[in-house]
Amino acid sequence: MLPIQEINDNNPTVRGLCKWIRENTKRSSDQLPPWLQGRYHLVIYEDFAKAPLTETHKIYNFIGMPLKPELKKFVHGMTHSNSSDKSLFSTSKDAQKTANKWMKYLTVMEERQIVKECLDVLQLLGYQPNCTRILPES
Repeated sequence: MLPIQEINDNNPTVRGLCKWIRENTKRSSDQLPPWLQGRYHLVIYEDFAKAPLTETHKIYNFIGMPLKPELKKFVHGMTHSNSSDKSLFSTSKDAQKTANKWMKYLTVMEERQIVKECLDVLQLLGYQPNCTRILPES
């Protein structure tokens, strides 16, 4: 079972991580100070993993810079690995496969705990929790 109590620097917990994500996501969407409005772009890792070039384009459009061909090639190479190097510390991986890999290792009890503690955060980030698999919405 996953620890539930609040987060501390050395031992992140479900409740603590959800609190941190909740505060940062809500702050980014509708509670920014005036000087930061229009200067903050939320990037969700799973969205980036699903469509790395599309998300990179969005980021570069947001900052008003052109996306150079070299960067497109780099992003593609780093997120679409066909390398035989499967090590944990490999710098290039298949982003779509790794983004949701953590879900495979959860027990049903852990999934229920995450949904109980983090339902609002899951919904805020576009997840469709169902306690048998937490799946991103298509």
